[in-house]
Amino acid sequence: MRTLVLPACGAVLWLLTPRPSLASDPTRGDSKIAASIFAGYAHQLTSSTLPSYRFGIGGRFGWNLGRLDVGGAITWHFGSSEEAVGPDISYESGYHLAYGGPEAGYNFSWMDISIRPYLQAGVMVQRGHTTVGSAMATDNAWLFYGAPGVFVGYRFGRVYAGLDARGVWVPARTPDLCAVGGFALLGVHLD
Repeated sequence: MRTLVLPACGAVLWLLTPRPSLASDPTRGDSKIAASIFAGYAHQLTSSTLPSYRFGIGGRFGWNLGRLDVGGAITWHFGSSEEAVGPDISYESGYHLAYGGPEAGYNFSWMDISIRPYLQAGVMVQRGHTTVGSAMATDNAWLFYGAPGVFVGYRFGRVYAGLDARGVWVPARTPDLCAVGGFALLGVHLD
């Protein structure tokens, strides 16, 4: 047991030890302001004939305050749709959603590898419609969401790339709008 305690304590102390700001060395590619774009896929945790998530794209903008990272992000999921046509009637239905809000994370870095667990919270807009013949019904909802996640990336000078994994939790519609997803991310340090 003692053989595990000492290395674990050493790792925790190493992670929490203050270091000079990486932003002061422009050759490392770190700075105070960063922007990124991402694309990926999210899977709705409950079965649905028309999932609202699926493929998604988005963007993130943030400030680095030492190890603390604050900013905001927005994500758009294209969702899904279906349609059918009969001799005298047609049917079409589709759902998609977008969500965005502020986020805060804590940066761990080792050489050019960065790991940032974060929490994002904000407003989600789910839009849906169903058309049968000439009648149309809409299903639009504004909802609060929370999204814990982790970004793992690598710096290439001022540019960075990596993977972002997150869960999305919607308290008002639990469990039907909860999802997990993964995104490929490409970003740049702006200052």
